[in-house]
Amino acid sequence: MPTTFDIGSLASTLGSAVAELMFSTERSVASEVSVPVVYDAFDRLPDVPGGILLLAGIVPDDPSLSDVLDAAHARGFVACALKQHGVDLAHVTAYAERNDMALLVINDEVPWRHIDRLISTVTVSYDSESGGDGNDLFALANTAAAAVGGAVAIEDLDRNVLAYSTIEAHEVDELRRSGILARHVPNSPNNDRQYRRLMESNGVVRFPYDADNEELPRCAVAIRAGQQAVGSLWAIESQQSSRVSPEQALIETSRLAALRILRLESASDLERQVRAGALRALMEGSRPLSTLDYRFGMIEGLDVILVGFTFRTLGDSVPPPLHQLETAVEQHCATFRMNVLCTAVGPIVYALFPAVRDPAAPRNIVASAAEAIETRFERRISIAISSGGQGAEVVTRLREEVNEILALLAREPGAPAIASLDDVHAKLLLRRLTTAYHEMPKERSLQALIEHDHRRGTDYRNTLIAYFVSPNDVDAAAARLHIHPNTLRYRVKRARQLFDLRIDEPDERLATWLGLRLAD
Repeated sequence: MPTTFDIGSLASTLGSAVAELMFSTERSVASEVSVPVVYDAFDRLPDVPGGILLLAGIVPDDPSLSDVLDAAHARGFVACALKQHGVDLAHVTAYAERNDMALLVINDEVPWRHIDRLISTVTVSYDSESGGDGNDLFALANTAAAAVGGAVAIEDLDRNVLAYSTIEAHEVDELRRSGILARHVPNSPNNDRQYRRLMESNGVVRFPYDADNEELPRCAVAIRAGQQAVGSLWAIESQQSSRVSPEQALIETSRLAALRILRLESASDLERQVRAGALRALMEGSRPLSTLDYRFGMIEGLDVILVGFTFRTLGDSVPPPLHQLETAVEQHCATFRMNVLCTAVGPIVYALFPAVRDPAAPRNIVASAAEAIETRFERRISIAISSGGQGAEVVTRLREEVNEILALLAREPGAPAIASLDDVHAKLLLRRLTTAYHEMPKERSLQALIEHDHRRGTDYRNTLIAYFVSPNDVDAAAARLHIHPNTLRYRVKRARQLFDLRIDEPDERLATWLGLRLAD
């Protein structure tokens, strides 16, 4: 198998009965395919380097097609796919050639949802040892649901919903509905008990109707690879009799699901590890920039923004495992943006937004992520958003920004959950100045003033700070210290005499103010 999974490799994998590579360019053949994106005229086209644009609902003679391909090229797509519907494709080929993109023609009889799922499965599983697994957990869930006569869900060990049946005739309750929408089963003592019981069993476990929580009766089985649990299979029991034994159907389905989960985990874990390793290397400055390719989503002329997530410290309580936070961050960000890279280093999960057109977008995404994550783990988190920068070489600096912002949030009582560099710029500047100040030899007059305050019990330092805050309003400065304005005037005059302060000069005034503010 070639080292680069390009559009030609994809066409060969799909087969001529499904898709035909009508046209390709040197760029599209040399570029690695990333993910498919279904085109919607009412949605903003995302930045997806290496992407394949699925032109669902667009016929080849659509007058907007030329503009669509222009926009796709500008956002990094290397190929488009459409159905011919008996129309000559000469002009479409010309559009593709103008934009240096490949043209994939899909069999008119193959549903777009199948193409989307098939390409996604092939590209995700490309690097796995199996060389690609066309099996589908959703199809398996529907097959099991049809056999047992009730809605089915397949979950991993972290209770993430990997797949679920979609047979409309099957009834679902609020627990199943919320699990599908959040792609995660809600945390509750009742659910904890059920999972514990399930994992301790070697066969099918039944859970009767729960009137308190209005949960329909269920039967479930642990999905195991040998003796190792890899997930669970849940079916809502039907009132109607099924053609086969529900127990036998669930056990057989769990065996098939174990193989699919292992294959998918192998492929997705490898891809996740590659991307996470690349991000760590970028943040540490150890990855050669020449090896950074578009598969990680950076586009020339667009900013990258780094975001850091960490659990807040709560006394002696132990936070949830960091890998769970990493998974939650990755899942949420991937819902709204493609090619977001995530990795955990120390106590922080970093997420890199590699091609940002709207600077407000990352903040909007992480704000919704904060609410979902805090609800999921019942634990407060802090989130830091870096400034923007272009190119791989800025990622190391962005990580330093994120770390500094998170350190500030940890020390500030009542600090907000989310902060960007703009939000804390003044405090961050003072923190950096404080570090620089303490590395420099102390100015003798200020050192003498501070020592005089400590030795004699005077308050010249706070007097001058208040005076510098309101130099043109002595009454306000005095009120801040709860003293008479004349007392403040006398103290300022006396400090100038005792310590030879030259605060009439602007630079000296600024340096004196900073020195007093930053002193211990």
